[in-house]
Amino acid sequence: VHTREKLSCGLIMLQGILTAVMRGARRGVLSSKKGNKSYYKGKGSLATGVHTRKGGYIIDPYKVINVYAPDLTNFELKPYVTFKTPNKVDAKPITPEAFLSLKVPKSESA
Repeated sequence: VHTREKLSCGLIMLQGILTAVMRGARRGVLSSKKGNKSYYKGKGSLATGVHTRKGGYIIDPYKVINVYAPDLTNFELKPYVTFKTPNKVDAKPITPEAFLSLKVPKSESA
């Protein structure tokens, strides 16, 4: 009698575990849109400093991301492509040898 009770208790526990695993698999990835109104996931960026006990924030200069952009004055290209640009349907793929043989004009600033 005791072994049958232990067996049924173990099967019930196993069924509960499997049900929980399958429910979690159906939920998918938890994003900030799927949480409640107080759930904040962030964007995956790292902290740039430390919160103090008195409510302040100390920025660590080694953790701040520095972005160096080149000087684009008198640059001919524009940042966006217009929708009026014609599609090149007849374009053929270029071979790696032909690509490496292309001559690129050197810029005057270099």
